[in-house]
Order: sequence, then C-alpha cells, then structure tokens
Amino acid sequence: MAFYSFDVIGPAMNWSGLHADTFAPDQYTAFLLAYKNAYHGPLTCNPELGFWTVMGWGFARLTHNLRRLNKPNLPPDDIAKHQNASDKVIRVLKSSSIHRNHLTQIQ
Repeated sequence: MAFYSFDVIGPAMNWSGLHADTFAPDQYTAFLLAYKNAYHGPLTCNPELGFWTVMGWGFARLTHNLRRLNKPNLPPDDIAKHQNASDKVIRVLKSSSIHRNHLTQIQ
C-alpha cells in the first residue's frame, strides 16, 4: 500500500511543480482526481501515506548524497553532482512540508 501510494503521490507532486519550487495546487488536485476517476482496481491511494513515503524517500536520498560527499578524494564532478542533488532534495522536503495539508488530501 505504501509503495502504491508513493507511485501515485510522487508523480502528482512532480507534475504539479513541487520539485521545481513552483507548486500548483490545482494541477496536483487535477492529477489525483484524474487518477481517482480512471482507476477502478483493487488498490487505493492514501495521500497521507503517500506523502510520508515520499518524505522518507527524500530523507534516504539526502542521506545517500551526504554520505557520498564525505568520501575522501571525491572527484570535483561527483562533489558538484551530490551537492546539487542534496540541495534539490532539501528544497523538495521543505516545499513538501509547507504544502503538507494540500498534499495529503484528495478533494
């Protein structure tokens, strides 16, 4: 159930601009409503569960990138790559936190 909710909520967050710091709540809601109206299978998406699964994934990615940055003799390209990835994850976690109330509901 958690991975299924993650598979729905994650793309909805991305599609609505959350990962680009331009969150459009109407697009997020439209994505989830389109999914809700089109899918008639046995599984259901739980936005609250999906939200926390996305947040957990974000913290795991952040940890991975920070650990990589601590490796000795890391080439400059790898430093830039992992620093950029860490910065992006932090922005997404912060934006997700700000918009939590909207992200955990299907209107």
